[in-house]
Amino acid sequence: NLEYVTPSQNMQHAFKMGLREKCYGAKHPHAKLNESKVVEIRGLYKSGLSQVRIGKIFSVDSSVISEIVNGKLWRHVPCAA
Repeated sequence: NLEYVTPSQNMQHAFKMGLREKCYGAKHPHAKLNESKVVEIRGLYKSGLSQVRIGKIFSVDSSVISEIVNGKLWRHVPCAA
């Protein structure tokens, strides 16, 4: 007995049933960064380096750097004091 569901509903079911694990941060298969690099990125930004320059250093787009320093990406990594 099958039921028609959307792809989103299918993924929600997989997470709920433990058939799939949520991957975020360095565990994500497409991650170019890790937690220590994120802390370094935030420190470089606080020291005055531009987002474009930081992006070039870490080989990621400046929009990724923007989302990291604004807390939209890598939220699970605490900000260094």
